[in-house]
Amino acid sequence: MEKTTDLGKIRDSKRLTALQREKFYEIIYTKCWCSISLRNSEEIDHLDILQASLLAMRDAVNSVIMSSGKCPDIVYLDGLYRIPELNYRQKPIVKADNSIPCVSAASIVAKVTRDEIMRGYDEVYPGWNFKKHKGYPTKMHLQTLELFGPTQIHRKTFKPVEKVLRQHDRSLGED
Repeated sequence: MEKTTDLGKIRDSKRLTALQREKFYEIIYTKCWCSISLRNSEEIDHLDILQASLLAMRDAVNSVIMSSGKCPDIVYLDGLYRIPELNYRQKPIVKADNSIPCVSAASIVAKVTRDEIMRGYDEVYPGWNFKKHKGYPTKMHLQTLELFGPTQIHRKTFKPVEKVLRQHDRSLGED
């Protein structure tokens, strides 16, 4: 939810450099009502990533409403799905992060927050180089997964992690 409507220069986080995202992040937090809702790997594994994402979105929208005291006229969503149990008008739009400034702003806040979390995990899990690939399934990440096996933050239902876990079980004779 915007405190002001001066978000015209904000774009999808994937179209910005890390430095541009950081600068916009500061602007967004100055000019907009913001809330972040996180889900851990166990919850994502239990619900699936889509349902966990929708639940996090619902919690974030409700938090913004609580902190701002304002109800939205409409909640724009990037993608195909509406947020369950959210009693406000919703409009899912594929690639909304490219065309709707408040969705672009949300994508920037999400990406900067994730990057910051992954930099913290880089210290907790040395050798993983999370500060570089941020946990995305890059070649480096997949090679490290094969070498070390999954960490506590890996989703066990993510296909490459499932594969490594199956290989580990077979090597232990638990097939």
